[in-house]
Amino acid sequence: MPYELRRKPPAEGQIIGGNIMSKQLFIKPEDVRKPSWIKFKDIPVNQYQKKPGDEKAKFSKEDFMRIYRDMRMIREFETMLYSIKTTNAYNGLDYNNPGPAHLSWDRKHLQLVRLII
Repeated sequence: MPYELRRKPPAEGQIIGGNIMSKQLFIKPEDVRKPSWIKFKDIPVNQYQKKPGDEKAKFSKEDFMRIYRDMRMIREFETMLYSIKTTNAYNGLDYNNPGPAHLSWDRKHLQLVRLII
């Protein structure tokens, strides 16, 4: 039997990792369901209105080449992960990764914006 299944659960009130474990958490519906408000400031939506020429003036040809190279590297990394998750291999090399893999298909521009700014 796996070790995790043989362990006894912590006793009520026992301190585990600095936290007191409780068998019951009391939630009063009248408190959590009472009417209230969550207020936000205005959130801009679709506010970016610049033309490609406006952005082109900010970057050199070398900058654009570096950005393109970074996008290709990210895409190849995603392709590698996808291949490993679906075929257990990449470019003829067998590899089994039973864990999760998060792919960010078509969001490379967000990753690169974080790097550029």
